[in-house]
Amino acid sequence: MRHTVSTSNYYLAIALLDIIKEVRCRQNICIIDLNCCLSLNDLFNTVSQCGNDGTLIYLIGGQGIYSELLGCFDMIDMSESINAIQMFIQSSKGVSPAQLNRYIVSCLALDKLSKSQIHISILSGKMKISSVGELVNLSVASVHNQIRISASKMNFSSLLRFRYFISKEFSSRGNNGRGILLDSPLRSRSGGLLYE
Repeated sequence: MRHTVSTSNYYLAIALLDIIKEVRCRQNICIIDLNCCLSLNDLFNTVSQCGNDGTLIYLIGGQGIYSELLGCFDMIDMSESINAIQMFIQSSKGVSPAQLNRYIVSCLALDKLSKSQIHISILSGKMKISSVGELVNLSVASVHNQIRISASKMNFSSLLRFRYFISKEFSSRGNNGRGILLDSPLRSRSGGLLYE
């Protein structure tokens, strides 16, 4: 069996690998710490490195925007106990790499939004709401309403977090803001490490 943990937290990786050994899984497992993901493209690459469709992916989230965006999948919070994480891995079905990557591509394309919602959302990631309203000839209240609807469709409960997601993913494509990178042949592009 090939088990992988993608995180920038060495101690978490060691704990998760021990949990996987105790659970004695019969399938390949990849656990992804969403807190170390810097963009959806990086997450897509990490998922692709995890293996084939025989692999099950388990997500560990927290307070980050990707935890909220991927909230439709089973996930456990980073603040849970080791026992809770072990129970999660034993009882959760996980998600296939293909299914998760399809969802990521859908999020990158903003498939859940109409063309006007995409336009307004991307503008709101670059400028003030009042400026967006002037540009698209809508009132500030109407722009807020469109952004609220768009945020809800994308699983965000906060307009501010949705606008941050839009700004991060669509306003500065080439700037990943990489964290600390360690030398490893299995380093993901996001700076998280893949431990086996």
